[in-house]
Amino acid sequence: MTNNDKSLRTQFPIFLGQNKQYPFAYLDSANTTQKPQVVVERMSQYMLEQNANVQRGAYHLSAQASEFFEESRQKIASFIGAASAREVIFTRGTTDSFNLLSSSFSETLEAGDTILVSVLEHHSNFVPWQLAAQRHGLKLVFAPISKDAEIDEQALLALIEKERPKLVSLVHLSNAFGSHLDCKKIAQFAHDHGALLALDCAQSIAHQPIDVAQLGADFIAFSGHKLYGPTGIGVLWGKEALLERLPPYQGGGGMIGLVSVEGTSWAALPQRLEAGTPAIAEVIGLGAAIDFVRSIGFDEIQRREREVFDYAWEKLTALPRLTAYGPRHVGRNQSSIISFSVADIHPHDLATVLDSRNVQLRAGHHCAMPALHFLGLPATARISFALYSELEDIDQLVSGIEAAQEIFV
Repeated sequence: MTNNDKSLRTQFPIFLGQNKQYPFAYLDSANTTQKPQVVVERMSQYMLEQNANVQRGAYHLSAQASEFFEESRQKIASFIGAASAREVIFTRGTTDSFNLLSSSFSETLEAGDTILVSVLEHHSNFVPWQLAAQRHGLKLVFAPISKDAEIDEQALLALIEKERPKLVSLVHLSNAFGSHLDCKKIAQFAHDHGALLALDCAQSIAHQPIDVAQLGADFIAFSGHKLYGPTGIGVLWGKEALLERLPPYQGGGGMIGLVSVEGTSWAALPQRLEAGTPAIAEVIGLGAAIDFVRSIGFDEIQRREREVFDYAWEKLTALPRLTAYGPRHVGRNQSSIISFSVADIHPHDLATVLDSRNVQLRAGHHCAMPALHFLGLPATARISFALYSELEDIDQLVSGIEAAQEIFV
């Protein structure tokens, strides 16, 4: 990478002053990304100089906080191509978004109606639908995956045609294997058969442009902390007409029109689905993260990440007794994530050795137990990249794997 490439990493404070025996190689960005200085500073500025509740006070500080808060909502709407900022609902993260959607959408269904998800889903787009099915007598159908960890498209389309689900909810970019979904084709097929499409964009949001109209989705969900923003903030986007049909997920302050002993009426979108005091600093921080991503641009982000991915795939697959997983094996699209196993070394043991050499990766089932079970894998080691990842991180990883093999094999 060029010197200019490396200077980008200096915008992330965590990488500064981390030169111990080994440099700091962070390879768990699919779990959470590191935060650029501009995000930290913007959140600090709000908390130190601009702190007030939003939509609550008839005074300047509160009005200013409300302005910053809604400005971030508008940035997010523009970032994902939403028709209106009213379509952006703030949640605590992707999991909360799917709990909101599954809880409220299921209230509009009848017992026996079908929801379709895939075996590849993160638990956040799996368990909430199981709970909704149990509570409302819904039928839950699961699309299988291929041995290369992709959703089996033909099987999925056949299930849509046969089962006629009310909603299909799928992962856009797999957190466990880095495999992609052909959303536009599936969206059109689902709509032609009377189904809506929800997408888990928790991983894809930081790696590629998201335009909800081009995707053909009816709902998407994502988390701020995977987009260089803070934890505790996420988004559920939905077409306004569909969100209008959803009953309130929670009750309380901020989401009401009028409360009396006779009954309660609801506020307009988006407040109707946002009960209570919101995560104000986090929303403002997410807006700053979007500004940061836009300042770099997805062309540059994808160039950097592809270089690191290609280098990592080449180096890992050349190691003896190492098996990498994912659609790259058959020439299909895979990005930002590589899961692998090393013969005779449990992923947790490997992670421990690597951590001692200042290499951070994820080991386990990655909140995707159905997918790993389907593929006969109890656990894997997983590396994942972001715009600050470097080729040297991969060299350090490979050196650590070779050290672990000397210990265990």
